[in-house]
Amino acid sequence: MARASVRESEISKKFLADLFGGKDWSTVYGDLQKGIARKAFSAATVESFLRRALETEDVRPSLLRWLVSERSWKRRVSEKTALSEEEVSRIASVGRVLREARRLWPEPDHASAEKFLITPHPRLRGEPPLKVAASAGGLPAVLELLARIEEGAPV
Repeated sequence: MARASVRESEISKKFLADLFGGKDWSTVYGDLQKGIARKAFSAATVESFLRRALETEDVRPSLLRWLVSERSWKRRVSEKTALSEEEVSRIASVGRVLREARRLWPEPDHASAEKFLITPHPRLRGEPPLKVAASAGGLPAVLELLARIEEGAPV
C-alpha cells in the first residue's frame, strides 16, 4: 500500500475524532458535509481511518481496497488529490457500522466486533459486513444484521 505524504486536514481530523469518539450522528454528518464541500478528505484521511478502524493490521489492505480502488488510491497518493464524494461516503458507511458494532461489543471486546465485521456472513451473500457496508446500497443490510444481533434474533 502506497503511503500518503500529504498532511491530514483539520476538518478530516475532526470528522474522524467525532466518528470514533461517539458524537451523535448529526454532528458527524455535519463534519462529513463540510469536509466534502471543502475537499478536505485525502489519502491521509484514509490512512488515519484505517488505523482507527481496525486493530488487525493485516486486514487493513482489504478494507482499503473496499474503500478506494487500487488505481484511484495510487492517483490520490501520487497527485495528492482529494477523495471523491463516493469514497468519502464509503468511509462514513464503514465508520457507522464500526460504531454500531463497537457499541454491541464494548471494550474490551472490540476484537470480537472486528472479527465479526471481517468474516464472511451468509446473510450478506457470503461477504464480510465491512465489504458490504462499503458497497453501494450495502449499509442498510449490515445495519439490519447488527440490529438482529442486538435483538437476539438468529443471524
